[in-house]
Amino acid sequence: MTSVPPLLMVLAMVWTQNRAASENAAEGLRQLAAESLENGARGVESTCAVSRMLLDQATGISLNMAQELLEDTGGLRVTPGWTQTWKARNQLTGAETEVRLDIATVGRTALLPEAELPLLDQITSLTGSSATIFQRMNGGGDMLRVATNVRDAAGKRATGTFIPAREPDGRANAVVETVLAGKRFVGRALVVGRWHTTAYEPVRDAGGRVQGMLFVGIPEDKATERIQASILGTKVGETGFTFVMNAAEADRGRVVFARDGEAEREQEARRLLAGVAAGLRPGEGATVPHLWKGRRHIAHVRYFPPWDWAIAATVPEEEFLAAVAANSLLARRSAFRLAGVTLATAVAVCLLWWVLARLWMRRVAVVVEQLNVASGEVTAASGHVAEVSGATAGESSRQAAAAEQISSAIAEMARQSDEGTNRSEKLRRAASAARESAESGSASTVRLTAAMGEMDTSARQMRKVIEAIEEIAMQTNLLALNASVEAARAGAAGQGFAVVADAVRALAGRCSEAAQETTALIRSSSSLGQAAAGYAREAAGNLESILESAQKLDELAGHFASGAASQAHGIRELNQAMTDIARASASAAGHASGSAAAADELRAQSGALKRSAEALDELFLGGGLKI
Repeated sequence: MTSVPPLLMVLAMVWTQNRAASENAAEGLRQLAAESLENGARGVESTCAVSRMLLDQATGISLNMAQELLEDTGGLRVTPGWTQTWKARNQLTGAETEVRLDIATVGRTALLPEAELPLLDQITSLTGSSATIFQRMNGGGDMLRVATNVRDAAGKRATGTFIPAREPDGRANAVVETVLAGKRFVGRALVVGRWHTTAYEPVRDAGGRVQGMLFVGIPEDKATERIQASILGTKVGETGFTFVMNAAEADRGRVVFARDGEAEREQEARRLLAGVAAGLRPGEGATVPHLWKGRRHIAHVRYFPPWDWAIAATVPEEEFLAAVAANSLLARRSAFRLAGVTLATAVAVCLLWWVLARLWMRRVAVVVEQLNVASGEVTAASGHVAEVSGATAGESSRQAAAAEQISSAIAEMARQSDEGTNRSEKLRRAASAARESAESGSASTVRLTAAMGEMDTSARQMRKVIEAIEEIAMQTNLLALNASVEAARAGAAGQGFAVVADAVRALAGRCSEAAQETTALIRSSSSLGQAAAGYAREAAGNLESILESAQKLDELAGHFASGAASQAHGIRELNQAMTDIARASASAAGHASGSAAAADELRAQSGALKRSAEALDELFLGGGLKI
């Protein structure tokens, strides 16, 4: 049962979060629907802006053409003193007044009330725009149509109507004000009760004074025919639509164009939406709830100043909020499903808890029985542990004493082993010195043998040199003998040469004797050298044997020193191990004493365990078990 409250808390939290998420989603959907509605109105506004720019450009071009045609015919001329009385009618109020004006002419045509000016029809055929020539009526600047092909409501030419310089509310007329300032006016203007896309150019007299103006223009409904299809085809939602109205106070709410004439029948709604739009600044928009054919609608309105239009995109409220309603329905269904799942989970948890409780009670009975048996066994075992721990403590004490004695003996062995290690190290150093001396003697003997070999080689070379000298002495002797023979043949003339030949022969004989003596000495030295080389090789062999013995002695001394060091290290480790054994024995004795005390404590705790088992039996089973 303890799981039910957390489930209810989770249900409350999820319900609250679901509700908050639903509200946030609804707000987001409302904003999305409002943005979609606003985008529809913005699209119409952008279309109007582009169309207005193109129409102004086209109207300006048409005015340029009309101005050229007027100048080609001689322009507008006013003849002073030649006058005509006009019944001038105010195009805004319809009021008539008589005014006498000097007659104006274009070419050879005098502009009289009933006159027709072919130039205007020519302008219309070339540009597609209506055309009018105005003459200034007075110093205030009222402009009278003295020639026009603009038609009034009755279908007649609107000759004799005038544009007042002041509106009925006292404001300056934008067209007249601009023209009197000597500037061209291009824009939307009311022409004989009908809105036009217009362009007006001031016409000056010879002195530069504005005496009239030239007009071209296209009725607004015709000028915007090309964009009407685009605007009326703009779809807002499933059944929503867009339409355009006039925003000016005098004409506020009048439909400029709308789909299927629907807007014509809802005058109250139109005036409401147009009034809201008229209060907006350029680029601003407003969302307005309103009634349309008895149904609640939501509209987004915007103001388009260049044409003084109110642009509206409207959609039924239930369609506007359809996504919000669907989201709310989905949220409610999710909440009910969540509540159902939580309730089912709570029931399942309660049932599971009841089943587990039954199983748990059975397990508790088994556990209580096992605790009872275990407490008896623990009591018996703790007594036995106490006896064994006491015996173990005594044995550990005796073992610790024996280990102490062994440790002392091993310490003495370690001392003697260290002395042996020192002596073996001295022996190893002496063997190493003998090996090094033997190696040095062997090397010297090898060098001596090499030197003796070189001496023998030198002796052989010297014998070759002596043999060459003997051969030269013999040849010299032969040459001297031949010279003596030749001197004897020469007689008295060769006596001197004979003396030289005898001297050379005697010298060659001494060289031969010296060479023989040197050869004998060299042979004696070579024999002695060979004998010395044999002795040197014999000494080298003996030194090699001594070197091998010294190396073996050095190796044996090294092995002996290494073994002695290893033995000393092992004895030290054994000594450390016996010390550790002694400590462990002492510690075991202490632990055995502690075990005996722990056994007594365990006996006491087994009694407490038995009492706990009795308490569990009393709590869960009502004391049904015999403990």
